[in-house]
Amino acid sequence: MRAGFPATSSGRRPKLAALLCAGSLWAGSSLLTPLTGPAGATAESLPGALGATAAAEVAASTSQLPRGTVVDCTGPETFPAPGSAAWRLRDLENQVCATGRLSDELTNPALTAAFAEQTPGLFAGQTLSMLSQPGHLHLTLAQLLAGGSTADAFRTISRWTAATHGTVTPVRFAATDGAVLNGYVFEPPAAGRDPVTGLSWNPSSRLPGVVITTGSIQGYQQLYFWAAEGLAEAGYVVLTYDVQGQGDSDTFPGGGPVPCVRDLLETSHSCPGVPFQQSYNFFQGAEDSLNFFLSTPAHPYEHAGTSTGVEAYDPVYGRIDPGHIGIAGHSLGATAVSELAQCDPRVQAVVAWDYLSAAGGRCTGDFSGLPSGAPAAPRPHAPALSLNSDYFLNPEPMLSQPDPATDAKSSGFEQVSKAGIDAMQISLRGSTHLEYSYIPYILPASSLGERVAFYYTLAWFDRYLRGVTDPGVAAGAYQRLTATVFGTSSDRHSIGAGTYSPAQALSDPADPTAGNVPPRIAGLAAANQLSVYYPSMLRLHDPGTGAVTVCNATGTTLGHQCWGGPTEY
Repeated sequence: MRAGFPATSSGRRPKLAALLCAGSLWAGSSLLTPLTGPAGATAESLPGALGATAAAEVAASTSQLPRGTVVDCTGPETFPAPGSAAWRLRDLENQVCATGRLSDELTNPALTAAFAEQTPGLFAGQTLSMLSQPGHLHLTLAQLLAGGSTADAFRTISRWTAATHGTVTPVRFAATDGAVLNGYVFEPPAAGRDPVTGLSWNPSSRLPGVVITTGSIQGYQQLYFWAAEGLAEAGYVVLTYDVQGQGDSDTFPGGGPVPCVRDLLETSHSCPGVPFQQSYNFFQGAEDSLNFFLSTPAHPYEHAGTSTGVEAYDPVYGRIDPGHIGIAGHSLGATAVSELAQCDPRVQAVVAWDYLSAAGGRCTGDFSGLPSGAPAAPRPHAPALSLNSDYFLNPEPMLSQPDPATDAKSSGFEQVSKAGIDAMQISLRGSTHLEYSYIPYILPASSLGERVAFYYTLAWFDRYLRGVTDPGVAAGAYQRLTATVFGTSSDRHSIGAGTYSPAQALSDPADPTAGNVPPRIAGLAAANQLSVYYPSMLRLHDPGTGAVTVCNATGTTLGHQCWGGPTEY
């Protein structure tokens, strides 16, 4: 198995201590303290030290721009000569675009109100949950720090269910090593029609399912509600969960800390899943969660008897179509699902958020609990979508064009597409590793990256899960994947934090969150949202004609021509 962090553009890797310090800073986020911020952000609107952190990050990028520079993060892109003055200016602008979400947060008092309102309750709920499970310690940042599981304040379970978008069922299941993993199953409305988006499906039919594995460095499932809620609104049953050692799941394997520590001291054997930052938690977690998701009363989950207080089978099994299953993951979770998708024959489609890795190793060595018929070594069979970013945690100067020969970001796409399986790679413009996990105020991301990521994620699962039995859905999804201009398929699910509208706030003065305007991408040119550093490519079957379309990164365009951009700059 692979372990570790994704490399930054300069090859450096973050120090875990620095990230833990950021988490400690989060602990004070529930107390609002006066702070002077940028224009439009009042002293009362910024959450204490977190606002200072966000403002400093934005200033670090914008302060380098020549006076009077207007940055356009959605307009046409240019490809100047590397090292030229025009290249350096474009590079500075790209870094500013990668802090767009922070800028939006700093000037959105509606988000601040929602953030401050929910954080104390989340912390209390997490604590009570752990206390109700004697012997199951959650020694995680999300558990121990106030605000440690806060994500997009407009994407809480209570807000989503209150809007009658669907239902959410908490679940607890045992990992292979006995650790109890906590998760949520998101379901579409039982009526078969989402009242907000207008999307409909047969309420008596089973629905395709998707399992989401979180990223590492103490990532928690709430960060991925943007995907879970949106997919459920579109007719999918979705499982999110916290891997062992993160979020609200157990830190230690079954039996708790005492046997584990004694084993370490007396025999020097490893303690499964401890420490948390290792591949095992994500690889095995991805397989365990899939096995639980597909468990039924007739075929109970195989590890149900290893821990107390866990489900014997998925309580919503009756709504899931086991023949149409997809998986998605972020960061180290993306690495895990990249391999699992080519090892587990039940997986019909995979989406990797930064990024799809080339599957290596041995299936039976990296995963326990694979079904019969699983290959000994990864064998590409599942169509795979890779969504990549320009930067890791923070924007950094890009002094030259990355060398495709040494760029690991394209390895998964190359492996799957060369095997004759449909694959696509989308590299997002001015983006960071945090596009796919909403961490407010601490780390940067672009304003629209999440929406673009959801646009392609939904289209991919529609094409290869829902579209397998519905030619109309398949044709529509293919059109969205290859469209030169974004439609409304992503925006209709956009209910999260965005920008602030004073006029909209006045429409409901009693609600301090009324002024939030969720991000929108409809009408934007797809090619203008692609990276100028990393390639975007595709190999797709047209569901109508069966013809194969192949479009690779050629010349200086990095694949922009595949989505209507110029054939050469």
